[in-house]
Amino acid sequence: MRFQGIIPVLLCHNPDELLVFYQQVMRYIVIGQRQGPGGLEWAHLKSGDSLLMLQKSSQKNRQELTAKDNILLYYYTDDVEAEHRFISAKQYPVTPITTTGYKMKEFFIDDPEGNRLAIGQKITDEL
Repeated sequence: MRFQGIIPVLLCHNPDELLVFYQQVMRYIVIGQRQGPGGLEWAHLKSGDSLLMLQKSSQKNRQELTAKDNILLYYYTDDVEAEHRFISAKQYPVTPITTTGYKMKEFFIDDPEGNRLAIGQKITDEL
């Protein structure tokens, strides 16, 4: 097992507005996105070798979202089950592994400072 990379995830209230900023000011291009009834819910961006994700926050208002809540570190791995077992064996609380609609198997853990980490593995269509 090993980590294949990390992508910062910015949680935001207005992902459409933030997307315009990252496209126009930071020169990111959209390499994936998901729209919902209320507009953009998630976007995967790339600029050179830099990757970034924008995700609509579930918090009801901007005041509830602290600076610490704005960031989710998303680690990619080639064996999410092994990572889950390894971290669980170290006695750190982790969420169960779930399969998402965006073709990832993932779980979450909070670091000792309360920062949220996601660890996921891309689901391939191969049998």
